[in-house]
Amino acid sequence: MDGDLIQRELVFQQSSLDGLDRLSTLYHACFDVVPPVNYFSWKYRDNPSGSLVGFEATHRGAVVASYAVIPESYVVDGRPRVVWQSMDTMTHPDYQRRGLFVTLAKMTFDHLASVDPEFLIVGIPAPASHAGFTKKLGWSDVHQFRLMFQERRTFMALTSIRRRPQLSFRTITGSATSLTEYLRLRPPPSRHIQNEISAEFLTWRVLDNPMRKLELVEFSHSGEPCGIAAFTNDDSGKSFILLLDVADPQQLPRLTPPVIKHVFHRTGARVVSTWEPLDRQLRNAYVRSGLMINPTQRGPMTFRQPLITYSAKKSFEGFDPTSPSSFSLQPVMQD
Repeated sequence: MDGDLIQRELVFQQSSLDGLDRLSTLYHACFDVVPPVNYFSWKYRDNPSGSLVGFEATHRGAVVASYAVIPESYVVDGRPRVVWQSMDTMTHPDYQRRGLFVTLAKMTFDHLASVDPEFLIVGIPAPASHAGFTKKLGWSDVHQFRLMFQERRTFMALTSIRRRPQLSFRTITGSATSLTEYLRLRPPPSRHIQNEISAEFLTWRVLDNPMRKLELVEFSHSGEPCGIAAFTNDDSGKSFILLLDVADPQQLPRLTPPVIKHVFHRTGARVVSTWEPLDRQLRNAYVRSGLMINPTQRGPMTFRQPLITYSAKKSFEGFDPTSPSSFSLQPVMQD
């Protein structure tokens, strides 16, 4: 079909919550993956922090490109605040190289400014879209998360010689409301930009996630809840820790090894990995537990996950949104 004719026939419109299954066909065309039936309703409608802000391009009634952001509940310097997260960037292969991604993103940002004039958007981009965000839309490269990892056999050898507290683990299913007591015990959030860890958030992001097989556990010592963890539990032979949260951060060095050991036993994984934390205490706890980083650019576990941001202003609630020191994030932040 004539390219100029297609361009004239394109229709741009704000995304609606009605008929979200229309996006599944586009997702399949873009990523060669058929998403779960409820994937987009989970992501865009069931989010406890609110629904999407986004725009779509249609051609002769079919969605050919889409971009959206979703609100998420964060804590910024101890205060509740909405931070937006960039979602799936999708342009049908037959309609690429027409500037649709940039057009839809700019429409989304302009509309978002009317909803949240001091907005901050965070993104965890795929390699294919990273350059588009930073080079065409002015996003800031904030950080690249390295992977920390360890193999089962090595981990067991490293940790067997040290005495650790005996923890009991309870798998959370259905709803995270049973974590109310632990969440009450958590210390006030540190002075950073970070996700609000609530029962509603954990239920939605972890327990109800239709795309990934995730598990949430609470661990206790002497009958007292002292932390929670979330991790992948599938048949890949690998498990990825999304969240490790404890009531007393000073106890991280003692509590982290038995938690990782539980992840190994529970999942049967050969390798456990996670992002290298921005939080120094958590990073040191992982290091003392035997997790390591591949220092080279070759071999296993060398992928670096970019964190990018786009903000309405140079300062967000007194923080520099382009500095990694402003954030305390774990992988649970990523959809």
